[in-house]
Amino acid sequence: MEPEVMVLVFEEGTLRMEMHLRTGKPQVSDQCADLLDYLLEESWDIEKFTNDDQPSDHEIEAYHLIFNADGSLIVYDADTEITGRWYPSRNCQYLVVEIDKNSPAHRLSGTWEIEKREQQKIKLVYDKISKRKTLELIKT
Repeated sequence: MEPEVMVLVFEEGTLRMEMHLRTGKPQVSDQCADLLDYLLEESWDIEKFTNDDQPSDHEIEAYHLIFNADGSLIVYDADTEITGRWYPSRNCQYLVVEIDKNSPAHRLSGTWEIEKREQQKIKLVYDKISKRKTLELIKT
């Protein structure tokens, strides 16, 4: 089934701009479908988290993650359960994680490049001009 398309046209003098907006979900590429299946299979433990190349952050490493098919994310430890959102980038080279800024798990937020993926592990890298973080997850 094709998504519905809405066309918005803006005109100002000789300038004309058209925007085509689609409703509904876009088709998922095989690469993205594979990544989604991989993340949704299991829950994940944080094996290693570094921030600006500092030693591992054991507070963050106590969390476990569950990626849900509806885009919700559950981050939990023995005492706390935090919800957030997640989604892959359009080309599935990045994984976007959004957690409330007031949450102790907020350091997991960001646009993470998928650097390495193995059978039981995934390594994510957040690399901006002033900040570099790595996150290594292992299936539980």
